[in-house]
Amino acid sequence: MNRSAARGFLAFLLSVPVLQGNGDWRVTYSSSNVCALRGATVAISCTYEFPDNVQYHPNTVRTLWFTKGDTYQPVDLEHDTDYRVHVESSCGEVRCTRSRCHGTCTLRIRDLRQSDSAVYKFSFTTNQPGGEYTGDPGVTLSVTDLQVKVSFPDPTNPTGAELKCHSMCGLAGDPPYIWFRNGLNVRQGVKYRTYIQSGDSFSCAVEGYEHQHSPLVYAPKTPSVTVSPSGEIKEGSSVTLSCSSDANPAATYTWFKVNTDRSSRKMDKGPQLVFSYIVSSDSGQYRCEAQNTIGKRYVYNSIDVKYGPKRTSVYSSPSGEIEEGSSVTLSCSSDANPAAEYTWFKNNQPLLWGPSQPHTLPSVRPEDRGTYRCHAENKYGQLSSNSIFMDVQYAPMTPSVTVSPSGEIKEGSSVTLSCSSDANPGATYTWFKVIRGRSPRKMNQGPQLVFSYIMSSDSGRYRCEAQNTIGKRYVDNTIDVKYAPKTPSVTVSPSGEVEEGSSVTLSCSSDANPAATYTWFRVNRGHSSRKKNQGPQLVFSYMVSSDSGQYRCEATNKWGKESVTYSINVNYGPKHTSVYSSPSGEIKQGSSVTLSCSSDAKPVPEYTWFKDNQPLLWGPSQRHTFPSVRPEDRGTYRCHAKNQYGQLSSNSIIMDVQYAPKTPSVTVSPSGEIEEGSSVTLSCSSDANPGATYTWFSNTRAYPSREMKEGQQLVFRPILSSQSGQYRCEATNKRGMKSFTYSINVNYGPKRTSVYSSPSGEIKEGSSVTLSCSSDANPAAVYTWFKNNQPLLWEPSQPHTFPSVRPEDRGTYLCHAENKYGHLSSNSTFLNVTYAPKTPSVTVNPSGEIEEGSSVTLSCSSDANPAANYTWFKIHEDSVKELGQNYTITYITSELGGNYYCQAHNAIGHQNSTFLIIKVTPSSWTTTVAVTTIAVLLATVLLLVFLWMRRKRAASKTCGQGGRPDTVEELLPVPVYDNVSALTNRSDTAAQREPIEELDDHHYASIDTSVSEEQEVPGSGGQSVKTAVFYSLVNIQRVNAVPGESDPAETPEFYSTIK
Repeated sequence: MNRSAARGFLAFLLSVPVLQGNGDWRVTYSSSNVCALRGATVAISCTYEFPDNVQYHPNTVRTLWFTKGDTYQPVDLEHDTDYRVHVESSCGEVRCTRSRCHGTCTLRIRDLRQSDSAVYKFSFTTNQPGGEYTGDPGVTLSVTDLQVKVSFPDPTNPTGAELKCHSMCGLAGDPPYIWFRNGLNVRQGVKYRTYIQSGDSFSCAVEGYEHQHSPLVYAPKTPSVTVSPSGEIKEGSSVTLSCSSDANPAATYTWFKVNTDRSSRKMDKGPQLVFSYIVSSDSGQYRCEAQNTIGKRYVYNSIDVKYGPKRTSVYSSPSGEIEEGSSVTLSCSSDANPAAEYTWFKNNQPLLWGPSQPHTLPSVRPEDRGTYRCHAENKYGQLSSNSIFMDVQYAPMTPSVTVSPSGEIKEGSSVTLSCSSDANPGATYTWFKVIRGRSPRKMNQGPQLVFSYIMSSDSGRYRCEAQNTIGKRYVDNTIDVKYAPKTPSVTVSPSGEVEEGSSVTLSCSSDANPAATYTWFRVNRGHSSRKKNQGPQLVFSYMVSSDSGQYRCEATNKWGKESVTYSINVNYGPKHTSVYSSPSGEIKQGSSVTLSCSSDAKPVPEYTWFKDNQPLLWGPSQRHTFPSVRPEDRGTYRCHAKNQYGQLSSNSIIMDVQYAPKTPSVTVSPSGEIEEGSSVTLSCSSDANPGATYTWFSNTRAYPSREMKEGQQLVFRPILSSQSGQYRCEATNKRGMKSFTYSINVNYGPKRTSVYSSPSGEIKEGSSVTLSCSSDANPAAVYTWFKNNQPLLWEPSQPHTFPSVRPEDRGTYLCHAENKYGHLSSNSTFLNVTYAPKTPSVTVNPSGEIEEGSSVTLSCSSDANPAANYTWFKIHEDSVKELGQNYTITYITSELGGNYYCQAHNAIGHQNSTFLIIKVTPSSWTTTVAVTTIAVLLATVLLLVFLWMRRKRAASKTCGQGGRPDTVEELLPVPVYDNVSALTNRSDTAAQREPIEELDDHHYASIDTSVSEEQEVPGSGGQSVKTAVFYSLVNIQRVNAVPGESDPAETPEFYSTIK
């Protein structure tokens, strides 16, 4: 096959033509999907249509193809840098017939690339109003390569392969293929059987397109392995081994770990082997195996996991107890990579032994006794070993004694003597008290000698003796017991009562060791103290009343302190006599008031009360109470204090009785009704002491619960309707508050008159609708309704309800509000009553007889809201003939004659028209043939009638003789119809799409032959032939008013009118 023949195989259309349209604008693509091979040439075609709305003017059309941008800003492929080199667009001439224009365009793409795979759309722009249209969703172009599929049909022969050349496009026909092995042409055909060897590669191509062969298929190359991260691998890190191999088909990967005996253990499948937390046991050799259908290869890779020391341990030889002077070896071991270096520790202190191990002590000494451990470390970590104790045995060393607490010992404290000695095995301890001139007295067995409450008699020398199986040693220690001061004693000079102005000395003494120091303190209220003097005596050279109180003498040494308290009582005459009232300041009438007198004196004085300098018979008490104070109690009060050492009068205070405001009164000016826009003043007054202050508050629609102003008057200049409401005047002084509320009713004419309907929006015929009118007015307004600016005789009340709205209720409504202060009309609202289409009317143009070959337009119209859409049907045909109000048949033939009807429909409902009969008159040259045909049909009908009548007579005779006929149909007299189709005409709007059943009805079809007077019919002798009408009985079992809804189980009916 030559190249031009092969080119047809490189592209394949995946679907039938696709129509994309919107009303009268259309784009029809030759296909919706195109699949082609890389390097081929493909053509995408479309036709487009648009209405000719500028007749008698030239149509200008601009076209383009695009893949980028959108409908509003497309990028022309011929200007796109990615396409303009290898695309070409060509369009035919635009032709317009009657009211529509048509055009075709083809996009040709050469040398297809993978990047050319996209959705291609066609867009055109005309000089029509709104004349821009894009065909969505466009044509999808898929560019692909040939592929080689490999299989091994014989499982026993792993190298015997069958190769098949394959395309995703499903190329048409049986294109010839050429096979290449290692780049050499080896044979032709769709399939290729061969034995595959290592290193072989295969590809195929369509003959004539050898340069566009399929991708090579070959076995995997030797894989390569990379380790991430690179460098040394540390235990605990995340390590990924990645394996890759050049192969087609792509290789699959399998990982194995090679054991020490060279056997393998499968680890994972996939190009990567991931150790999310690698451990030392993961060290070893791994094999990656790459395999595809052609063959397999593998490669080895080793992993050496580095890690810090593990399982670090230490041990001694010999172990157990070690005698002083013997040889001991300490050894340390640890698992680490790389090998660890070691550091030795004794009692957690590092030893300068060097990093080598083991370490030998040739002659162990007591000071070598202790806890030993080793520390292993490399660059990846460190770890200390367990600890071992090296026990060197020896006799006790000289004991040491400690006293707790340390330092001097205070009598009564708890004292512990502790004895310790370095010995192995451990020593036992014995305590003795050493008495001069006598043998030591044994006190206690054990390392401690405890005095829970030591006394001065415990002072002396004590011996501690330490002993083990090897020997013994002892040490002496002396105890000296100290004690704190005893309770001090106080003396006063001179003795007896202390009077203000005299001289007094207080003396303090106490037994203590060492000798005590003395400090005097003044004890304040709350038992706090203030230092007065240092020394055993406290001297008052001139005693004053403020010196009365308690004094504390405190004796102190380093071991403690002790104190005693002594009281001094200084007598004196009255001082600071003062009077005060409770409550103080201004006093409210009726409240309780207490007058109190106070004076500093010792002993306590007696009191005398005065009002306006006149003594009162209240008695010598310090306080006097008024249970309910009255205005006449107002005056100046004072008191007089007296005892055996003196007397003193107080200051004077004034008691002023006050009271809260009485209920306020409010007046309005001017009086009478208040009209919006006038000036109004509210005045408030109240009796109060002290004088009241006034505050006005509002509680209106405009300002609910709001403070208005301070002052006796509230002025509105001018007053507004929103200021109707309650106003409260508050009279306030420091003794209380009283308020009074006054109401203002502002009269005003209608405002914000508005009308609205419920429900709103479009209203369906027959539903209930309520029109409501609202207006802000005082007094309430009276309403008048208007429709289309004409008054309605509705009651002045509102709202107004239409129980069942009708189409004639459609219109613009408004209301008019009025009272004695004004009037105002509302906005207008449109009552849009929607209803289903009424019975459509149909017309045909031209009217009268229709001659075959002429153009016919059927028109349909119906009253509907919203406006109806129209669909045309033909009886006995399932498909829709036309969408739109008009249906134009540009070239009518006899086959297009018949009964047509239109359906008007909107969102509310639909209605079918009556049938429109289209009678197509044959052209004059067919008349002769028609007459001849009719004559033959007439003869056939007469013969059938004759035979039927004979059979009926025979059947009648049989019935008369008791016989039973097989089939009897009685011919009933029925009217003769000019057109049978008229019998099926229905106008019931509620059943437009419901089938109409008529069982066993007999109807007639008429054959009306008409010949023009000038036409001669053969056999007529040159005379004109008049119209002849013939009738045929048709038994119709069921008639469906709507095409496409006939029951396939019923007997179909056929009828027509031929004229």
